[in-house]
Amino acid sequence: MQKAFFTVVLFLLSFYTYAQTTNNDVPQINQFLADLLNPAPKPVLVAESLDAATLAWLKDALSIDTLYRRSTHDNWKTVAIDTFVLYAAEQHYKDSCLNNMTDFKWTNALLPGAVILDKYAVDTLKQKGYSAFDYLRTTFATDRFYFFSKPIFLRDNTICLFYNETLNMGPVGSSAKINIYIRRNNRWESIWAIRKQ
Repeated sequence: MQKAFFTVVLFLLSFYTYAQTTNNDVPQINQFLADLLNPAPKPVLVAESLDAATLAWLKDALSIDTLYRRSTHDNWKTVAIDTFVLYAAEQHYKDSCLNNMTDFKWTNALLPGAVILDKYAVDTLKQKGYSAFDYLRTTFATDRFYFFSKPIFLRDNTICLFYNETLNMGPVGSSAKINIYIRRNNRWESIWAIRKQ
């Protein structure tokens, strides 16, 4: 009985330690994005939310527990040299965060100084295609805007899962990926990316 009690306590402590993002995470998100966008383009144009197809892709791409595995070969054998595996509590927490992202919208409280683009503005820019390039250049002095997921912080806020899509309206094109960030020496560093095909 005592063993079962300690097992439950350890499980609950691991959930708290490994999977902590709360509704009071505005300063944490602000700091993460300030580090990520340093130096920030002026202004930063961000879509207020992700579409259903992107959210479905995020859930699918993050549905596995081993998010990355780097390996090498030694005497014709594959040897893992670095892996990132989510614990069961982290998996549960990540899934909960992804399910709640359908209601998440970026605001100026989370992204101070950013221009938040609603769904209508994003759809209009996408429809205009290359002609939107001139509009963005003359109106905002930029040719790109971003789609961001809400960051998912894990392991005492030292790991972050973050979707970032850059839509360039000019000749460069766009890129979309989920980055796994680790906090080292008070800076966020990308250690792996899962690219959207």
